[in-house]
Amino acid sequence: MSESLSVAICCDESFAVHGAIALLSARSHIPQHTSLRCYIVDTGLSQESRCRFARALCASNIELHWISPDRDALKRLPLPDGSWLNQSTYARLFLAELLTHREKRVIYLDCDTLATADLTPLWRESLSGSVLGACIAPTQKQVSAVDSREVLTRLGMTMESPYFNAGVLVIDIAKWNTLAITKQAILLISENGKQLTYADQDALNVVLMDQWKSLDPSWNVASSCFTTKTPEVENQVAHTSILHFTGVKPGSPNCKHPHRNIYYKTLGRSTWFTHKEFLFWRINLAFRSMTYDAKQVVRCVCFRTARLLGLSHNA
Repeated sequence: MSESLSVAICCDESFAVHGAIALLSARSHIPQHTSLRCYIVDTGLSQESRCRFARALCASNIELHWISPDRDALKRLPLPDGSWLNQSTYARLFLAELLTHREKRVIYLDCDTLATADLTPLWRESLSGSVLGACIAPTQKQVSAVDSREVLTRLGMTMESPYFNAGVLVIDIAKWNTLAITKQAILLISENGKQLTYADQDALNVVLMDQWKSLDPSWNVASSCFTTKTPEVENQVAHTSILHFTGVKPGSPNCKHPHRNIYYKTLGRSTWFTHKEFLFWRINLAFRSMTYDAKQVVRCVCFRTARLLGLSHNA
């Protein structure tokens, strides 16, 4: 019996290739008889990138749908002071409303994720009446471990409240809309956005207190898991179903993620680039990576030399 999964990303030009990899990896692990409905919420893609998406995701078991959010509404929402984020992060708040008449449920993926297993079990996951399912990050299990904890506790959470990462979500669209989650989150961000380090993720944790279900952590394995040496985290890493490239992304010269080559292989097998374009991209990345590593070595040598000279001078 055939089955159909719905997956959505929110993407601007800076994350175009990452978004394509997220969707391609999801497609590459589903059974042959399963189809994938891919929704791309376009928050600022070029026409060229849209064409590359269409080319890369051209397959008999993929339906590609473009969605245009209200960009003015996104721009009106304040970003955290000194944040690395841009207004595109808020697009997922509008996802349920944008899909109201199309879907009952959707898997949301951050663009910097990569599936390493079949998403069908995630799609079938019972939410037990909750609005959404999400994973708790091992390094941020509770509000006490989050930078914006003072604001979150002022807004009703406690230091012991569980805290989820919003990079992978399974959303019950009807429940989301019935409870007006978008409206609640926007109001909270409008009043407190500059103090919420993780922007809409912080807001959703407040609005959805006691209304979300914790999923198996293998569905959202952040980069920090690969440098955290505890039995619990090592078990999570060993059973990874979705990689989440938090922090430095593949394609950056300083990306040292142990599974970055899975990303590069997925990109190389795709038609996002032509063969020549991909070859040039890989050579360019190799050169930039070697340059970065060389600079790091020079900095290290200079630092150690300076310390030795300082010690000799003091002696």
